[in-house]
Amino acid sequence: MAYSVNNLDDINMIFEDLKTPIFYVSNVVDRGIGLENIIPNYHIICIDYDDEVDYLEKAGAKIFCLEKELGRKNVIFRSSAILLGHEAVKKYIKENTPTGTQAAVVVFKPSLAAEKIALENNWKILNNSTILSKAAEDKFNFIFIAKSLRVRIPDAETIDFGRLSYWELKKYYDYFVVQLNSGYAGSSTFFIRSQDDYIKLRDAFFHESSSKRTFPVKVSKFIHGVPATVNACVAREDVYVGKPCYQITGEELATNNRSTTCGNDWGALSLSTKAFGEINEIGQKIGQYLKDKGYKGIFGLDFIISEKNDDVYLIEINPRFVASIPFYTKLEIKNSALPLLALHFLDFLEIEYEISSSAKELFDKNTLAIFGSQLVLRNKERKICAPSEEARSGVYRLKNGKLDFLRPGYSPMDLKTPNEFIILAAAKGRMIKPENEAARIESLASFVSCEHHLTADAELIAREVYEKLKLIIYR
Repeated sequence: MAYSVNNLDDINMIFEDLKTPIFYVSNVVDRGIGLENIIPNYHIICIDYDDEVDYLEKAGAKIFCLEKELGRKNVIFRSSAILLGHEAVKKYIKENTPTGTQAAVVVFKPSLAAEKIALENNWKILNNSTILSKAAEDKFNFIFIAKSLRVRIPDAETIDFGRLSYWELKKYYDYFVVQLNSGYAGSSTFFIRSQDDYIKLRDAFFHESSSKRTFPVKVSKFIHGVPATVNACVAREDVYVGKPCYQITGEELATNNRSTTCGNDWGALSLSTKAFGEINEIGQKIGQYLKDKGYKGIFGLDFIISEKNDDVYLIEINPRFVASIPFYTKLEIKNSALPLLALHFLDFLEIEYEISSSAKELFDKNTLAIFGSQLVLRNKERKICAPSEEARSGVYRLKNGKLDFLRPGYSPMDLKTPNEFIILAAAKGRMIKPENEAARIESLASFVSCEHHLTADAELIAREVYEKLKLIIYR
């Protein structure tokens, strides 16, 4: 008999009946948060030991932290698959899987190595297959997918970058974007405004002789506009599209790269009826396309909204979990919306349920009420660094222009007033690669002004966090 879902309480009831233990495996504990207070037999397995691990454990969450278990930092290469295959992790999963049940594991980003380990240990994996995800995310395949669905994208083509000069490309595009076939958080995207930009990119990635190999890249026209993103989910026979947000990108205070994502703001995006409708329509089209390919669960879409005429251009498909999901899930729960992450798990666990029409209306209403922002601060040095000081994670406020620690906390649920915010920082001695996350700031207020710049408070908080971390070259 199928469960009937009318509201968030019904989701809670389904998970109360769930016998299957779920193990979310990730480098950092924060990637796995969201449903830790809803699913009774939910575990987060992580590498990094930081304040958030202790906060979660004190709040009753089930956490296995490898660094805490082994008593030292930087114990293994940062990989969910390597973590999943660690003997201590396999032992923990075995000990926390009731007799007669099959453990379910989920990783942030699908990988063949993780799939192999899950298969060898008879664990159910709650991710789409790596082959399916990669095919849909492939930046070269993206052009074909968008055109076949008649979805608007910037003028684009796949070329051999090593065989074309800047001036040859400039004949077609005055200002263009070059994308490698794979990357994360904008790490494979480059804005080319000048010959100097072109030369820097060529020297960094394409320095071999063009006669030796080809360098396929996607080149597209740059669209002047507002970056936006949306989280969505293929669930049952439907596609659920979340609230679009402003994608904080290329902020000099937080990253060296103009294309790198630095966070999300669900209050800074003022959409016209036209743009909002186009985002939802594209979300439905891409969701149905993925569903037809056998995909289910969460995916993300990135857009540019033209400042000229409000036209919406799809620029990227992310058929997997995205970095905003943990925070967004908490905001969904705070607003009594049906969490996309919960629907993802229900579908992969093959639980029979039906979402009522009233619940779908409630989803739309409560999703639109979501408000909050997060700002990611990256290691801006050109070398691997580590915090030389402990920047305590928790709930803060600004007091006389300085950070004032108020209490422990890790979730928007822990914020009591609009001027409070959460800082989640890498622990002292944590090895951080260039452009990887050093800290994150989360708030129920907006970090972005109506002109789409960081607010004065957001800039002040970011500088103070960097000052507290005191990043130094890792030795």
